[in-house]
Amino acid sequence: MPRFSKDTEALLIKAGWREERKIDTTVYERALIEEGFEIPNCVIALLQEFGGLRIVHPHAKVPEETDDFIFEMVKATFISRNGWVKENYSHRVGKKLCRVGEACDAHMILAMSSDGEVFAGFDSFLCYVGSSGDDAIESLCSGRVLREIPQIEKT
Repeated sequence: MPRFSKDTEALLIKAGWREERKIDTTVYERALIEEGFEIPNCVIALLQEFGGLRIVHPHAKVPEETDDFIFEMVKATFISRNGWVKENYSHRVGKKLCRVGEACDAHMILAMSSDGEVFAGFDSFLCYVGSSGDDAIESLCSGRVLREIPQIEKT
């Protein structure tokens, strides 16, 4: 069974991906460590294969428009706030998250847990994207409806 649908694979190839792609993630890892994130092996594997690729895909709600996502720590570190990922989002999903990039024209933070699940957030909005990096990529490229994760009152 193929990893991705034909449409998603075509979008990945257009972005510069190939099956055997494996880049050096030292710059990403350094940025994450400086920001206080723990880096699970699944995050390193995702960044090695997809790091730096800007994947442009059909917009989920506006068919004539496109959207994008990127697995790139340097840009994401500059734009987004770590507190949302390390405190609010991690608390809401019940596990530590590590930021892996951004989506929706840099409006949403992409974060991954140590078990490979991927989430996307913007301020207080948080949603589940996929059970793995591959599933999240397929989800974003295909316009799958994302399940919102509600706020949890801190006790």
